[in-house]
Amino acid sequence: AAVLAERGVKTRRLTVSHAFHSPLMDPMLEEFRTVLASVAFAAPAVPVVSNLTGGVASAEELCSPEY
Repeated sequence: AAVLAERGVKTRRLTVSHAFHSPLMDPMLEEFRTVLASVAFAAPAVPVVSNLTGGVASAEELCSPEY
């Protein structure tokens, strides 16, 4: 954020209830999967780079609650 501020780019911290990339998420993952099972997924209109693989994610990956 400091580097971006030096470049004149505005940033802000996201307010979230969980640390989304930590083991602290484990206790709520099953409930999260249950909620996502009711979501209608669709293939993205633009390519999405996977934070898991570093490559372009497939529609099948992105439309899965497990992803």
